[in-house]
Amino acid sequence: MGKNYHEYLWVGGGLDTNFSCMNIPGRTIWKEIIKAGKMADDTGASFSSSFSKKLGNGNTILFWDEIWCGSERLGDTFHRLYMLESNKDATVADRIINVNSTSTSNWCWVRPPRGRALNEILELNNLISSVTLTDQSDSWKFNLDSTGIYTTKTLSQIINNLKLGIHASAILIQRNKFTPQKVNFFAWRVIQRKIPIRVELDKRGIDLDTILCPLCDTDTETIDHTFVTCPKTSQIRELILTWWSQAITSITNLGDVIINNQSFTSNNIGSSLWQATKWIVCYIIWKHRNLKVLLKKEWSPATIVSEIQTQSYSWISKRSKKKKPIEWQQWLINPSSYVVTSSHRVGVG
Repeated sequence: MGKNYHEYLWVGGGLDTNFSCMNIPGRTIWKEIIKAGKMADDTGASFSSSFSKKLGNGNTILFWDEIWCGSERLGDTFHRLYMLESNKDATVADRIINVNSTSTSNWCWVRPPRGRALNEILELNNLISSVTLTDQSDSWKFNLDSTGIYTTKTLSQIINNLKLGIHASAILIQRNKFTPQKVNFFAWRVIQRKIPIRVELDKRGIDLDTILCPLCDTDTETIDHTFVTCPKTSQIRELILTWWSQAITSITNLGDVIINNQSFTSNNIGSSLWQATKWIVCYIIWKHRNLKVLLKKEWSPATIVSEIQTQSYSWISKRSKKKKPIEWQQWLINPSSYVVTSSHRVGVG
């Protein structure tokens, strides 16, 4: 096959995920690239078709077989001319020549075009008439970002948006310094949908007595139901919002539960504390879900909220470095007032 696998994997406008990894011996980086590309495509991100060639001097872009002018390969659009081409591997620089700052075509046919092929020449000449080659090398353009530059951060944001909804673009999932590592990790697992929800266990062939939500016993247990639409979760959320003096608003997706901190957009400390509280809410809801499954024990929403208040105070106060410590009574009555009046430095924790 040749040693330069990338020449086979990058086809037209992106990554050729139909290329068989079996053709590549051993565990090479290109196998991993193909695998990662397919995984990204499965999220709906269209990663494999997200790259296109950006024309520079035209020395490395195939004139007929790569997408560089328009949305299709010229060999497909002008099929009759393609069949008459003497060198189907000709580059753009082979077929377009700059003369006195003017682009001129440089055709090489196996025989002179005639009939409908003459009409195709007129159309093709008109299409490439505005093309100007430069002294810069050809490059790749990432079409999913306005800058045209690919970064892992950008792709992560795109995938988060697809999975979580529009609020995912507001902030990347990053460690919250007010919560312990286990809560940070749990929030990440929720976002990635990597917790053992009954529906997912059932899909994997695990025999369960029921796939109903153990918290409410009224609907199928999915991750969106558990943290977004479950009636018991909704009761807990309303009590938490009231405790924080926040308006009771409808929650539609996981992005609202884990990421969206728009109530405190003007206060970074407030956003971090509010996010920490929401993550702790999810963590303790999942804890009580497991207690219901394993021990058949059940607590009221008010009791669970009381535990959330106590646990959040313990974790957050230990990780907050300020001259005056957080007062328990102030935290219990109205933590949002603490956010407004405090001026402290966040600890690493």
